[in-house]
Amino acid sequence: MWARFTPAEMARRWGLARRLMDRHDVLALLLFGNSGVNRHNQANVFWLSNHLDLHHSYLLAPRDEAIEPALYVGLGNHVPDARRIAQIPVVAWGGHDPAATVAEPDGCLPAQNPSGRLLAEGDVIITEISASSWGYSGQIHRPVFVRAEPTAAWQRLFDAALDAYQGIVRVMTLHRVPFEPVITA
Repeated sequence: MWARFTPAEMARRWGLARRLMDRHDVLALLLFGNSGVNRHNQANVFWLSNHLDLHHSYLLAPRDEAIEPALYVGLGNHVPDARRIAQIPVVAWGGHDPAATVAEPDGCLPAQNPSGRLLAEGDVIITEISASSWGYSGQIHRPVFVRAEPTAAWQRLFDAALDAYQGIVRVMTLHRVPFEPVITA
């Protein structure tokens, strides 16, 4: 599904990065990216990995070619997708403390990009719709069951979510705070 840069192009890019490290006598580059606006803040990570993460990520790019580069993605559920797309040998979750992971490396949300696998009866398609405007954002996650009813485990999840929602509504109803929108011309 994703276009990849050729091996020659990736070798050229890594060559440029390693010459930069040689020139400045650094052992490695640590590149950080975050989702920003439509993945735009991932440019440096993408340039050397071919992976545009939907969240934050770190690329540890060593000068020594004998040391494998490592891509640490911000969310554990993004790892499988990153492994399929990135042209980096080590791809892992950055952990709860990504700074520690990047400094001493040791090696259920929707997938960010669709796979080529055909759907089958009993599969669950998990959807996510996200939108934001001027600092206000929201998400909707919905499962779609392919020719099947939810299993008992799924039903327990739905019941727990409904209980939580009804509890939030009760609290908000009891503690109403007056709100008047500010309208400017």
